[in-house]
Amino acid sequence: MKCERLRKKKVLDHYGNIDEWLDACISEIGRLHEIDEERGIGIICVSHMSKTT
Repeated sequence: MKCERLRKKKVLDHYGNIDEWLDACISEIGRLHEIDEERGIGIICVSHMSKTT
């Protein structure tokens, strides 16, 4: 499994706005591994994410 560090409101990835995508991934998939509150980084295993649009 490949995991990536996703910076909320700082970085765009191939899904679009990382803030919206990260929130959706957490709520729908629930595969959040770690949150670094100080840096605002969520670490998610992107292999669990499936894009439906």
